[in-house]
Amino acid sequence: MLSITIPTKNRPAFLLRQLRYYVDVGFEGCICIGDSSDPSIADSTETAIDGFREHLNIIYRKFPELGEAQTTHKLLELVQTPYAVWSGDDDFLVPNGLEICVLFLESNPEYNAVHGKGIALQLNSSMGDRVTASRRYNQPIVEGRTASDRLLHWLDSGGDVHYSVHRIESRLRMYKYAPLMTEHVLAAAEMPCLMSVIQGAIKELDCLTLVRGIHEGRYAPPDHFDNIINPEWCNTYYILHNSLIKELMLEDDITFEQARKIITHVNKTRLLKSVNKHLNIPEGKIYSRIRKLWQISHMSLKSGLKTTVKTIPGIGKVIDLIRNNRWRVRSNDFSLSVLLHPSSRYYEDFMPVYEAISKQSVTPK
Repeated sequence: MLSITIPTKNRPAFLLRQLRYYVDVGFEGCICIGDSSDPSIADSTETAIDGFREHLNIIYRKFPELGEAQTTHKLLELVQTPYAVWSGDDDFLVPNGLEICVLFLESNPEYNAVHGKGIALQLNSSMGDRVTASRRYNQPIVEGRTASDRLLHWLDSGGDVHYSVHRIESRLRMYKYAPLMTEHVLAAAEMPCLMSVIQGAIKELDCLTLVRGIHEGRYAPPDHFDNIINPEWCNTYYILHNSLIKELMLEDDITFEQARKIITHVNKTRLLKSVNKHLNIPEGKIYSRIRKLWQISHMSLKSGLKTTVKTIPGIGKVIDLIRNNRWRVRSNDFSLSVLLHPSSRYYEDFMPVYEAISKQSVTPK
C-alpha cells in the first residue's frame, strides 16, 4: 500500500543503518532508493543492499547525474503503490504510524495528505552519535476550502510536508517541475511543500510517524546573498513563481492576475521570513509593529477578562493546577526523558529508532 522514496548521496552508513531499522520493525511496504553517489560508493552500497532483499522489498536505482528533487521525481515514477512518503537517508519513519495515515486517507478523500507527530533528535558526533536532546518537529496542519485559503493558512504556520503520506498522484504532481529546476533548496524543499498545499488539506494525527536526526553531517543551505546573485537560483525561482501561478489558476479556477497576486504575496513573505531568520532577526520591523499594535489593543480586553475570571468560585485552584502541569502535559511529551520512559504514549514506536541510532555511530567525528 505504501512506498518510501529515499534519495541518497555518498552516505552509505546512514542508509544502511536506516535499512537495518526497517528490518527490525518489520516494514512491509516498498523502499525506493535513488543513489546519486560517486560510482565506487554506489557500487559498494548496491552490494550491501542486496543483503537486505530477503527481508525488505527494495527498488534501487543509480542516478549519479541528478540532484535530490530530480532523483525523487524518478523514484516516484517507479512507485507501484497507491500511497507514498518521502524520507532522507538519515530519517526514520514509523511503520505503525504510517499505516494509520494510510487508513485515514482511504476513509477521508477530502484530505490531500496526513502525518503523525514528528520528533527531532540532537546527535553529538563526538560522543558516538549520542542522543542528547529532543524536540517536536514542525509539520503543517493546513485547512481551507480553496488553494488560496490553504496557502495563506500555511504561510502563517509553515511546516515541512515531505514526511506526510500522500496519494501517489499528489506526490507526482508535487515534483512535476523538478526536471526543470536546478537549484537544490527551491526544487527539493520549497516547491514540493507549496505544491502539496495547493492540492488539498493536510491533517495531523495523534501517532508517531517521524524521527529526524539533527547532526553535523546535515546539508547546509548556501548564504542568501550568494543565492540572489546566482543565475541558477534566479532562473529556478522564476520557474517556481510562474509554475505556482499556473497551478493556482487551475486549482481555484481563477484569473492569472488573481493567482499572480496571491503567489507574489506568498513568495515575498516566505523570502522575507527566510532572510530574517538567516540574519538572526526573529521578525521583521513590519511584523514587530503589527505585533505591538495587537498587544496594545489586546491589553484592555485582557484586563477585563482577568477581572471577570477572578470572580468565578474556585478558579484560583484550577489555574494553579494548570500552571503546575502544563509542561508535563504538553511540551514534555517530546522531551528525551519522557520519550525514554515506558509511560510515554510514543515509547513503543520511539525506542526502536533510539536503539538503531545508539547501536551504530555513522556521523564522522
